[in-house]
Amino acid sequence: MKHDQRSCQRRTRSLVKAAALSAVLLLNQNFTGTATAAPRTPYPPWPEKSLSIFGWDEGYFFTPMRFRAIGADQAVMRESWSGYSLIRQPTDQTPVAIPTIDVDGKILIAPDFGAIRFWFNGNWSSVAKLNSKEVGSPDMGPGQPARLLELVNLGGQFADIRWTLYANPEGNQLRLTGIEYGQVKQMLAAPLNIVAGQWTLLTLCYSPQGSQIWINGQLLASGSGIKPGIVGWEDRLGLVVGSSVTGGDSANGQFEELVSFDYWPTAEQQQFYYRSYSKRALLGPVGSPEEELFKMDLVHALDGPPSPGEGGGSGGGGTNSPAYNYTTNDLWLEITSKTNSTGYFVIHEPTTATGGLYDLFSTTNLSPSMSGLNLTNWLWVTRTTSGLTNLTVTGLSATEGYFQLGTMLDSDGDGLPDAYEKLVTHSSLLSADTDGDGLADIGDPNPTTVNGPATFASKTLPYCPQ
Repeated sequence: MKHDQRSCQRRTRSLVKAAALSAVLLLNQNFTGTATAAPRTPYPPWPEKSLSIFGWDEGYFFTPMRFRAIGADQAVMRESWSGYSLIRQPTDQTPVAIPTIDVDGKILIAPDFGAIRFWFNGNWSSVAKLNSKEVGSPDMGPGQPARLLELVNLGGQFADIRWTLYANPEGNQLRLTGIEYGQVKQMLAAPLNIVAGQWTLLTLCYSPQGSQIWINGQLLASGSGIKPGIVGWEDRLGLVVGSSVTGGDSANGQFEELVSFDYWPTAEQQQFYYRSYSKRALLGPVGSPEEELFKMDLVHALDGPPSPGEGGGSGGGGTNSPAYNYTTNDLWLEITSKTNSTGYFVIHEPTTATGGLYDLFSTTNLSPSMSGLNLTNWLWVTRTTSGLTNLTVTGLSATEGYFQLGTMLDSDGDGLPDAYEKLVTHSSLLSADTDGDGLADIGDPNPTTVNGPATFASKTLPYCPQ
């Protein structure tokens, strides 16, 4: 179906402004499944005092650099933003466990007073959709308790669980529980907002006197203490990662950069670490040059926005923009000027790939949380013709100050370019029918929400670039 670009732009503008959307940046979800993915060079150890670091990178270095967790040789490792990540799936039967004390007597996990910090990327989301049919799908919670960490007695005939950190079946709450006098005791509960494909940083601080949960550098909950351990039994304990000690209640996701401490990191340490690693985590593994361009530009926007009217998304230009050193192999957008409602742009194509088609997007601010148009909520402006590199766009709003270029990459072949699905519809790059309602995303007025026949009949198709 073809539409007049200007009238379609106005319809799309009104639809976007009418919705209060709170999308998240799913760069890692978009690119982890690509055939060209490769492990990104592992980060060096963070300069801090720690007991042990499990980056799951033996496959990157080819030789073990640190003590390897029990069962890790039978686990699946996947290319990640820091070497490889540990995969824990419902089909995995062998648990992966880190002994509290290694064969040389070195303490790897503090048995009573300490902290565990790790990154988690779930195959499920905290916000469930009513029409979801498959437990553990990206559209709903895990459907069962998802055990992230569990400190247990590995040396006895029966597993003595000291404590368990797990997400509830709905995936919207994180709980720390233990067994005391044969009864389950809950030490704390914290709200959880996991989005499938997005890395989340979690830190559990524990002691007999109290406990804390930190998520993405922020303290979310404090609770009571864990059960004191039995003196002399420390060498029998182990930290099971991503399942129960028997391999059940899988976390159904990826683990990265697990670090243990014999102290509680301070708020400043938590926040500084998260700020330093979070943008790296957004990049995911190394993808194709085109994917890397898109990811780098979106992450670059988090470094600090240029002045309104001067900034750019995909290599944005302007006199106040952060400097880039582009090469002839780069695709980037130069914003030469914007006067009132008219913008002037130059598309710089790689010398090896000229004559392409591109979509131009705009937003009013680069905050990831402000409603309306923001860092992840963009307005589609226009599509270029083949070979067009000098672009003049009229009818722009005076408040539109940031622009980004999108390519025609279409991972799921549904006719909606990846850039449009990421920035405008927030629909899946891997499914032509994101919400499973039988309406293809390209003809669905709300591709992430189930539409009944009556509501669908009264809607105007929001997609314009076709």
